[in-house]
Amino acid sequence: MKDVLVVEDNPLVREIILSCLSQLRARVRTTTTAEEAIVAIRASKPDLVLCDVLLPGRSGVDLIGHLRAHAMTRELPVIAVTTLSGADSANKLRAAGFTDVIGKPVDPVTFVAQIGKRLK
Repeated sequence: MKDVLVVEDNPLVREIILSCLSQLRARVRTTTTAEEAIVAIRASKPDLVLCDVLLPGRSGVDLIGHLRAHAMTRELPVIAVTTLSGADSANKLRAAGFTDVIGKPVDPVTFVAQIGKRLK
């Protein structure tokens, strides 16, 4: 079973993502801040991280910088799930170290397909 960490501070968005992931039969953990995500990843490295960019405290961009700076998480797939998904923003997020970018609002059918491919 694949392990997915969801880093999302909005409860409604988090529930939508969790509902989508339940279709993929993945083990899912959630955090609401970058700091909590770092602790969770150190405790048990996931197969995939889905990360909001606009988080309270440290941003998702700060988190990806932290992850890419450490050997244990340098290659960890991290997908930004964000309202900042225009072409220019998506390119900047990929340049910052995100593996991919998925726009909000999340389309459940497309989201399940995209994440399902990543978890195979």
